[in-house]
Amino acid sequence: MNIGHASTETGLPVKTIRYYEDIGLVSPDRAANGYRDFDAPQIAQLRLLAQARLMGFSLEECRTLLALEADPTRHSRDVRDLAQQNLVSVREKIANLKALEARLTDLVSKCHGNEAPDCAILDELSASASASRCPRACRAPLSAAKATTKVSENLFVPPRHHITYWVSDPLLCASRRDDAWDNWG
Repeated sequence: MNIGHASTETGLPVKTIRYYEDIGLVSPDRAANGYRDFDAPQIAQLRLLAQARLMGFSLEECRTLLALEADPTRHSRDVRDLAQQNLVSVREKIANLKALEARLTDLVSKCHGNEAPDCAILDELSASASASRCPRACRAPLSAAKATTKVSENLFVPPRHHITYWVSDPLLCASRRDDAWDNWG
């Protein structure tokens, strides 16, 4: 079967099939005319790759899945362990998407959506972009996730590093000593 038919059979674009061949995930035979020639086992491999990629498996995980599928002495626990790792990753992505959804919902609710030029969404996005790095000499990335205490939905008590900003690692900043901290709270 040529690459066009393999594409139709598996639902993978021709370009993707060529890429999978280039990185060694599949190795089609070559016909006398030099064209790729996919047989039934290679089509099965392409189907496995298509489904695994839809499920969020990385290319290296797909390589492992193909090796396990080809190994008649495999242990199902190896496949399960790989799937379990992928499930953890998918759940993290879902949590991140839910946080993104909540933030977008909040932004949309703050925007009046009328003819006025004032836009709360743009104001908050601009403020977020300018506050993404430490304003002091260290320029360390700021991260609310590393704040010491969550006071309310959008207010965090910062670590010792800065009073008005929080950073990913207080040890990164040469100016981490802040006299105002001593008077905090």
